[in-house]
Amino acid sequence: MRETILVIDDSKEQLDIVKAYLEDEYNVECRDSGMDGMRYLLTHTPDLILLDIEMPHMDGYSVLERIRGMDRNMNIPIVGLTGQNSKAAVLRFMCKGGTGYLVKPVSKDNLRKSVRKFIGKTEESAEGKKHILVVDDDFNALRVMYELLKDEYELTTMITSNQALQFLYTHKPDLIILDIQMVPYNGISIYNMIKKMDDRDDIPIVFVTGVNQKDLLVEATSLRPAGVFLKPVNPDDFKDKIHQLLG
Repeated sequence: MRETILVIDDSKEQLDIVKAYLEDEYNVECRDSGMDGMRYLLTHTPDLILLDIEMPHMDGYSVLERIRGMDRNMNIPIVGLTGQNSKAAVLRFMCKGGTGYLVKPVSKDNLRKSVRKFIGKTEESAEGKKHILVVDDDFNALRVMYELLKDEYELTTMITSNQALQFLYTHKPDLIILDIQMVPYNGISIYNMIKKMDDRDDIPIVFVTGVNQKDLLVEATSLRPAGVFLKPVNPDDFKDKIHQLLG
């Protein structure tokens, strides 16, 4: 069965280009506004969403937040499309729950390769970089860790435990960084779930927490994770540990 990709972009030209690049391999649904995209998602669950960040009325950030608040669609990979190669815009998108981003104009080869990666048909890391999944519902903490690691590693950032678990069904990162306190599942629960997954139990897992509670830290440490850090993390110690674990 062919996967379905939802493309949301206010540019008809961009919609036509993306559809032409992908329609031989995927079912491509195009919507020209955030509202039309949201209406589609009320009754459909695509395998991937390509979302323009800069749109009038309802921009990509607003659409992203709404999707992540929907039970049926909160775990769909969402890739931002942006004409602005702005680090601030990209970071904001990723920290709100984006799975990745592409800067327009995107070549056919790069788009197809990226789509295959985000849908889970390949697990090759970009440019041979090690891949780290960072899961934290604290925007500021997520931003700090992203900035510390983005130049040396391929990063996937997520703000909910459900997102992370769904991602791990189709991807195997080289390292996972988990916030201990999250809902609906905390980091300790996610850790235990991952260790029961086939071919995922050997992934190094590092805990981070902003709560210095003895009982919580004792429980986390008893699991023998690859590391435990209190937030805000010490930049040098944190990076040294990640380097040590990934070589």
